[in-house]
Amino acid sequence: MGLILISHDRPEPALYGAIAGAAAMRLGARLMHLPARFDTARYADAVQHVTAGGTLVPSGLVWGERLGGAPTEAPSSPAEIAAAAATGMVLLPINPGVDPDAIVAAAGGGSVRRLAVVEEHGAFLLIDEAGALDTRAGRWRRDRLGRLDAADLAADGSTAPALVIALVGTEDDHRNVYPAALTSLADAAEAAGFRLEPVFLPPQALDAAGMRAALTAADGVLLPGGADMANVAGQIAAAHAALDLGVPAVGLCLGMQTMTTAVAQRALGAASANLAEADPDAPVKTFVPIAADGTVHRLGDRTIRTEPGTRLSRLLGPEATIRCNHRYRLAPDLEAPLAAAGLRVAARGEGGTIIDAVELTGDVFYAGMQGHPELSSRRGAPHPLLAAFIAACTAHRADQA
Repeated sequence: MGLILISHDRPEPALYGAIAGAAAMRLGARLMHLPARFDTARYADAVQHVTAGGTLVPSGLVWGERLGGAPTEAPSSPAEIAAAAATGMVLLPINPGVDPDAIVAAAGGGSVRRLAVVEEHGAFLLIDEAGALDTRAGRWRRDRLGRLDAADLAADGSTAPALVIALVGTEDDHRNVYPAALTSLADAAEAAGFRLEPVFLPPQALDAAGMRAALTAADGVLLPGGADMANVAGQIAAAHAALDLGVPAVGLCLGMQTMTTAVAQRALGAASANLAEADPDAPVKTFVPIAADGTVHRLGDRTIRTEPGTRLSRLLGPEATIRCNHRYRLAPDLEAPLAAAGLRVAARGEGGTIIDAVELTGDVFYAGMQGHPELSSRRGAPHPLLAAFIAACTAHRADQA
């Protein structure tokens, strides 16, 4: 028993608690964490990883759970951490923005060790205060696609054939702020025997023509989630380009909303149709608050039910669990015109009141989920929706050859 403070002097949200989580998994210890602070002007999606229990936490905490550790917990108080350390081993990440003094004081005379993360030849190691290597916690490495794994396992499939997937978003966002979308695509490509070659499309820098030009050279496009509404117009432009070119597209959370909005703009002849969150004055609002007063925030693991006869029902079966983080839902009056345009409901939740997935009928893969399938992905076990997306991308690649 005792408390181990793991300091990692890196500001990126994608590394917050990453090595501490990996070490906790290796040591069979409990990972706990304090509330963290980030520069949200620089890292808008720093605290957008959602736990199974329904708490938003820094995105780097995905790694312990992804590597096979216990489910990520909500932040704890110094007193709660000290109490847990009195009866078992607790690892606590200390990154920029976290002050360890309060927790050390709360621990009183209890056992407190301090380890620091250092980088050597591309690997993350842990050393104690005397500079000695702590071999029990393991050596960890991120591969070229950002996946954290034991240093001797972090291969990147460099000899496999390449699959070019465009991800809407900056490279910095996908690698250093919210890494789950990129890494889950890497899982799916690797499982299919391909090497993912990502192309990043900054949504605030590319116009419709730029998005279209980028997608002509891509095998598929992913529209990610996120909290920055300034990215919405770029995501919608990418969705229109995918529809025009027949490029496979998959949407995650916000991405499902923007790809649905692109179809709505076409079906209704209303280019100004938009998400209420992005444009409260839009004459046609495609996604509206779950509750009229905007107070409902759907968080954590939720059960969804797929619609019979859909692609998603074949992938997931009649019922599945998905991790959710959203406050807006598809406007109910748009379901019929969207279906007439070929975009059908693929899954529902909360007694049918929430549209949890959509898909385009026909041969083109164009599908999205309101939840976060990327958070259910693991190396060797990609989420079925992402595996199906990669299969569609490989077929599109073959057709274009």
